[in-house]
Amino acid sequence: MHVVAAVYEVKGSAHVEAPPDDVWQAFTNIERWAAWGGSWTETSAPSGDPWRVGGRLRLVVKPWWTPIAMEAAVAEVDPPRTAIWVSNAGGIARQTTVHFDEEGTGVRAGISIRQEGPMQWTLPLVSPTWAVRRMLQEWLAGLKADAER
Repeated sequence: MHVVAAVYEVKGSAHVEAPPDDVWQAFTNIERWAAWGGSWTETSAPSGDPWRVGGRLRLVVKPWWTPIAMEAAVAEVDPPRTAIWVSNAGGIARQTTVHFDEEGTGVRAGISIRQEGPMQWTLPLVSPTWAVRRMLQEWLAGLKADAER
């Protein structure tokens, strides 16, 4: 018997009234992410400049009641449009995609987190969809505020 596991994906987006380069500059300042909302408790770049293929990110997020720590590797980067990083922690593979598309006089900033793996049954317990959606909206609001300064 072959069982196909569900894939959990949560997306968010916001309009940012700033040029693409300003949005990219705000985004790449990873140390600011923790100030963008209570769900991002630690954000750092152990590899120095993470915004290159193979760059490393250390993220600790707390979407609900318990923190989740992960080391992520940047899989794709195309400034000032796209960055993708991947991690595999606790039996859950995650892919986070951030994209910035020109929209009117600003940018449509989008972020999605795709999660799957043998331990995905734990997701509703530690990072339910509603909590991840709230976490992404906090992050987008912080990005917007910093980029529009």
